[in-house]
Amino acid sequence: MAKDYLNELGEGMVDPTEIDWTDYRFSIPPKIYGELCICFEWDFPISEITSILKLQPHCAQRYADTRVNPFEGKHNPGYWEYRSEIVSDFGCELVVQELQSIFTTHWEELQIVKAQYHPSDIFIRIYAEIEGEADYPAIRIPNSLMKYIVELEADIDIVLSNNYCSAKH
Repeated sequence: MAKDYLNELGEGMVDPTEIDWTDYRFSIPPKIYGELCICFEWDFPISEITSILKLQPHCAQRYADTRVNPFEGKHNPGYWEYRSEIVSDFGCELVVQELQSIFTTHWEELQIVKAQYHPSDIFIRIYAEIEGEADYPAIRIPNSLMKYIVELEADIDIVLSNNYCSAKH
């Protein structure tokens, strides 16, 4: 048990060197980012898609360069993927704003890619890398973003990963 000390006003204080800090929990905001992923079941022209969208992909891979899925016996789809900035926050508003800005700014180009290149799937993913036990973010997708997702016939994935070690075993 920590000894009580008096401060200059005569109020009780605890010596901080004698506190068992394992009883205290500090919140660590998760790392959150969003992705727009366009998938193709054929060897699509990565540079042409990039040129039309006027966006630099975070990563892209042709169909022929993907691994063979052992369950299906065929290649995984090729993909072109844009990634938002990574933010540390307990909400995803900044990520949603960036994705919505991408849709607003590049909507016509996305429609051209969809019409000319016939992607097999379009995904919007929100990733949250949890940095502390029970420090999960609030993930809210507003209607203003949903209208773009619905019109693109895209799917939404919410991916949570735990990047912490628990002291409890």
